Amino acid sequence: MGVFVRFLVSFWELFVIAGIASWNIINGWLTWERIKGWWTWYISEPGWWSHTLQIVFWGITLWTLWNLTKYIIRLLYQLYWSKQLVCMKITQPRQETHKDREEATEKDFREKIGVMDQLYRSLHEISEMNLWNIIRSTIFQTDLISFEIVYEKEKINFYVITNRYYQSVVEKQITSYYPDAYTDLVKDLPNPRPKNMKAKCFFLYQKKEDWRPFKTYKASENDPLNNITNVFSKLQKGDRAAIQLIIRPRHGHNLLFGGWQKYGRKRLNQELLKKKDNFTIAGFGWLITFVNAFVLGKDSAITSISTHPQAGSGDPFIVRDQSTDENLKFAGAKIVQPGFDSMLRIVGAS
Repeated sequence: MGVFVRFLVSFWELFVIAGIASWNIINGWLTWERIKGWWTWYISEPGWWSHTLQIVFWGITLWTLWNLTKYIIRLLYQLYWSKQLVCMKITQPRQETHKDREEATEKDFREKIGVMDQLYRSLHEISEMNLWNIIRSTIFQTDLISFEIVYEKEKINFYVITNRYYQSVVEKQITSYYPDAYTDLVKDLPNPRPKNMKAKCFFLYQKKEDWRPFKTYKASENDPLNNITNVFSKLQKGDRAAIQLIIRPRHGHNLLFGGWQKYGRKRLNQELLKKKDNFTIAGFGWLITFVNAFVLGKDSAITSISTHPQAGSGDPFIVRDQSTDENLKFAGAKIVQPGFDSMLRIVGAS
């Protein structure tokens, strides 16, 4: 149901245009005679090509203005929405006893981070709470959650910031996966750049396509959180720094276009099989293979005559190195996970 509603809402612009056209038809402004008059103008002098350029110009202009208007409307709504932000400070008790420290040592850091992986999966459903929330999150993109690691007053604090509408859901999910965690509401949002301090901020983004993988904790030899805290420990007294991760659920299914997951599976299959439109002549495949071997080398001939065990007839079998196989394996694991539109920011102040 949610996929169908989101599909309809994603084309809300067409519904607006249809509504305006229906209103003009009912009021008698948009008539068949007027449409025929437009056609007469289109084919009249100085020629249809000149009128086509005018239509394209005004179409691009109106489309640009419409997108700018959508951006401004979303910005204004999100500014209004931001007045209801709540900041939750997350704390966990230390392992005081010797037994607790032993259990923490025995537990692999990947297992600890895996709990957060499950938390992200559960938070992916915040845009599916009810019908009104689906419509609002699709049009105004308000289903946002911010995770922040802040170094302030020589301490490292963890914050989760979201709208009050999602507060109870987010808080329950956090305490369900981290039963020992305490969530305290903080009145003021964390400020990594106080007055009279200079700051520098960067944001990180993925240069390659969305379905491409990047190194995750499963392929890491060291605890990433320890690396981050070690960097913070080198800051001077009075310095501030923060790492902010903002996420918004991105749904991988679309009734019309299939979504990013379907596109990722398609691209992954192309990478695995390396399908190419090779030039072939019926009955002379052996001759083309011989020419390829003579001109391009024996590797080309081996590639052209070997096939992947799961590929169809004629699909080439590509011999890849171990790193490429691992990247494709990680890509296959990524496209089955719930996706998020994300923004990662890093700021330091001194």
